[in-house]
Amino acid sequence: MKAVTPRTVYGAVCLTLFLLLMAKFAGVMSSVIISLALSAILAAALDVPVSWLERRRVSRGVGTFLCVVAALGLVVSAVRLVTPMVSSQAQTLSDQFPRLARQLDAKAEKYLKTLNIDPRHFDFAHLDINPGAVAKGVAGSAAWVGQSALSAVTGTFLVIVFTIYILSEPRPLIRGVMHPWSMDIRKKLRRCLLRIQKAITYWVVGLMLGSFCIFLLTWLGLTLIRMPNAFLFAVIAGLMNIIPTLGPILSAVPPVLIAIITNPVMILKVIVVYVVVQQCEGHLVTPLVMQKQLSIHPVVLLFSIFVMGTLFGVAGIFITAPVVASAGIIYDEFYAKEARRRAAGG
Repeated sequence: MKAVTPRTVYGAVCLTLFLLLMAKFAGVMSSVIISLALSAILAAALDVPVSWLERRRVSRGVGTFLCVVAALGLVVSAVRLVTPMVSSQAQTLSDQFPRLARQLDAKAEKYLKTLNIDPRHFDFAHLDINPGAVAKGVAGSAAWVGQSALSAVTGTFLVIVFTIYILSEPRPLIRGVMHPWSMDIRKKLRRCLLRIQKAITYWVVGLMLGSFCIFLLTWLGLTLIRMPNAFLFAVIAGLMNIIPTLGPILSAVPPVLIAIITNPVMILKVIVVYVVVQQCEGHLVTPLVMQKQLSIHPVVLLFSIFVMGTLFGVAGIFITAPVVASAGIIYDEFYAKEARRRAAGG
């Protein structure tokens, strides 16, 4: 066993301080980092149609404009298509909240009585609520919502601008990355970039197909079992699919809770629908589109979700899969391949 030298301790301290500074920097610059990461992901995915147009003598600038406008048009059209029904069912669910609260209160009281617990211990009707404090809290929440909305709009604008710049002129950026390194490292970097672009493209296509399949199958399944507000819950399930591993579980929580309150017989039906939908998506879309390109161990993915969510919030959770896949490709090209070659030769 090697003795611990002052140099080893000094190196460990310096590495720890560097990691802490990087974490602090990531926290301060999180919005810029997320905007750049999302732009790089979108640019990598849209580079396929832009390059296809370029090979057919459409200038890269024009091709970039057409592809970005088409992507934005698809997003806006999808939002306009689902918004009326989502708003209607969300309003219906909101109107049902008082009745659901009364039913939950009655069920809770009945359950407490079966446990020989006096429900009056949980009676909050006589709490002394300060109206001023409530008003202050509501005002603070409204200010937070307004600030978040402004940040979202600004972030979206930055992502669009960065994506257009990266797509229209990618070669100077690539040359800038390649220039400082030796020819051997340049070859590895070139292979990394090609593999990362392919993986991200497959991820984007798989995510879109998976989300659409989950939305459609969930809507069909909940409609068949006559679950109220099926379209709203199906949209939530499709959107939550962007969160790896945890999204499908979280999307099932609202309908299961409502089934517990209103109709316990419906609980099993709802769970069966969500399990069948996830099995269909997991055995059809994921293996065909994503699995070969994003082979990430579930434990690594869950840990990465926690880290990215802590550093960058919800947007960090969204980009966890491509970031981890990209890190894995870089590790494979710069270390794992060489280690396997040495092991095979030795």
